[in-house]
Amino acid sequence: LRVVLHGSPGEQFRVAAFGKALVERMSERFINDALAAFDNQGDVDAVVRALFKAFAEGGHAKLLAWRAVEDNPQLESTPDRRERFEALLRASARQAPEPDLEEARNVSTLVIAAAIGLGVGGEPLLALTGMSEAQRDAFPDWLAGLIDQRLS
Repeated sequence: LRVVLHGSPGEQFRVAAFGKALVERMSERFINDALAAFDNQGDVDAVVRALFKAFAEGGHAKLLAWRAVEDNPQLESTPDRRERFEALLRASARQAPEPDLEEARNVSTLVIAAAIGLGVGGEPLLALTGMSEAQRDAFPDWLAGLIDQRLS
């Protein structure tokens, strides 16, 4: 911190460049983890658990929240990433009894939003809702069951 506050402009630039590279690397890992969650097509429970792991654990949710309030609010959505996500949504939709891409997109958004909420809210959210750690750990399975009911 001292280097950033009191260092030469060159030192400040190197620290800023290192920080930006670190955030970009973490963002890339986060995006890959999120997309990999859909590899469990046909198994709603596994997809929901994998999405919670990608979004709620490992600091990914806090990284996403931090990026949302920074100068560049979007995680970079390259055409390749966007197409990969769309392909995964289409594949997920085909697994449903009545394939519906919009339903798959809504379900994915619901799961991701819930995972981010738990990831960012953490202990204060658990205290507010009266949820124990065991209940928090079981929440993705509960949500997957709710989604199964909706889709069947």
